Order: sequence, then structure tokens, then C-alpha cells
Amino acid sequence: MASTNLDKLTMNFRYNNNDHSFQVPINWTYGFLKSKLYEITNILPVDQKIIGLSNTQNINDNEYLINLKHNNGVAKFILLGKPTAPNNNSNNNSNNSNNSNNSNNNNNSNSNSNSNNSNNSNNSNNSNNSNNSN
Repeated sequence: MASTNLDKLTMNFRYNNNDHSFQVPINWTYGFLKSKLYEITNILPVDQKIIGLSNTQNINDNEYLINLKHNNGVAKFILLGKPTAPNNNSNNNSNNSNNSNNSNNNNNSNSNSNSNNSNNSNNSNNSNNSNNSN
């Protein structure tokens, strides 16, 4: 399984029907691998499910990759998980909705004051008309 004269491991994996490949030093740990996968796929390490690197489900983040399943320095696995949404978009969206709410409030207050003004002018016109009829 593990060959001691390797200096790099080739990591071949499939995610979302796409094949990916990269090389890592043999002294990399499982935790380093998950960090690299996060850079590539935007799936947080805690949300990653890696299938095919070990016969067990629970691999310690400190486990060296050289000790996991590979064939002459080539490891193949499948990655499952859902990418995280970028934080800056959600902030922009909430700011945009606040801005649109504020503009709606301003429009409503303007229309209310306009209707009050027209009511006031109608009332003054009515009082002028009643004074004229006397």
C-alpha cells in the first residue's frame, strides 16, 4: 500500500460530476487535505464527506495521507458536500432591502403629506366659497 520512496501524492477526486487532480507532499495530513478541498470547492471542512480514502468513516485530521489508501502514490476519492454561500453577498442583499424599505417609507410619507396638502387646500377653498356666498 504505502511506498517509502514517494515524495508526493497525487490526489484525484470527483466532485459535482467534475474530476480534479492535484499533488501534495507526503507529510500532509488529512486536515491539510480538507483545507485544500475547501479552497477548490468552497465546502467547509466540517461539511465534507470524503469517500474512498479509508475503510473507516472517521479519520483523524492529524492522520498522514501517506497512511491512507493509495496506489503507488495516487489516491482516488469522491467528495460530497454543499458549498457555503459567500458572506459579502448576504450583507449586500440585506443592505439593499433596507434601502428599498427606506425609499418606500419616504415615498409613502411624501404621498401622505401631499394628500394632506390637497385636503387642506380643498378645505380652504370650501370655506372661501361659503364666505363668498354670504
